[in-house]
Amino acid sequence: DISGLAERAALEAAENRQSKELRSFDEYLPEVWRHIEAVIRGEITGLKTGFPDIDAHTGGFQKTDFVILGGRPGMFKTSMALEMIVNVGLDGGVGAFFELEMTAAQVVRRALYQKGKVNSQSIKRGISPERELPKIRAAQDRISGKRIFFDDSTGLTPLQAMSKCRKLKSKQGRLDLVVIDNVQIMNGDGNFKGDRRAELASVSNNLKRMAKDLDTVVIGISHLNRESAKSSDPE
Repeated sequence: DISGLAERAALEAAENRQSKELRSFDEYLPEVWRHIEAVIRGEITGLKTGFPDIDAHTGGFQKTDFVILGGRPGMFKTSMALEMIVNVGLDGGVGAFFELEMTAAQVVRRALYQKGKVNSQSIKRGISPERELPKIRAAQDRISGKRIFFDDSTGLTPLQAMSKCRKLKSKQGRLDLVVIDNVQIMNGDGNFKGDRRAELASVSNNLKRMAKDLDTVVIGISHLNRESAKSSDPE
């Protein structure tokens, strides 16, 4: 039938996009040596996060990296990832932020507060708004027009996120960073019959695949419970 033919055509197109010819050892050497020489010169070879210590330690996140940003609740993981993606946008890059816990408007508000170094509690309580509002407007002027995109779809799966990111990259001509907040509440693609561990393994594998297929950096935010944190602490 027509729908079946359309589905097969879409699958064949996807396979053609992803297929690569085998290349010899020597064909990779120019790219490899450019990287080695840049490292020797002390250059940041990957994506700059705006956090000097992280950039110095990692050399910048490399394309195809899938990075888990983990920590206990309340350890500012979302704030850190948001700061990174705003910095990427300010540097001329393109970022996609998928928010599964809050609304996109809440995340944008947080971005304004962070960049403006605004005391959000003062705003909530109505304390000295005349001092904080100019900071918010200044932050807006810095970020407005930058290519940072947000999605707060409920029930998002990795393949849905990949499809949205593929379209974004096609439209913008590049995609430097994708943030998923929070990996642990993301739905898997498929029927896992209530096996949440298998579903999360599938989510992780597909996010890694997304990073590789789209040649971008993917950061997944993840909560660690207190028992996990204790087990990783040195005696």
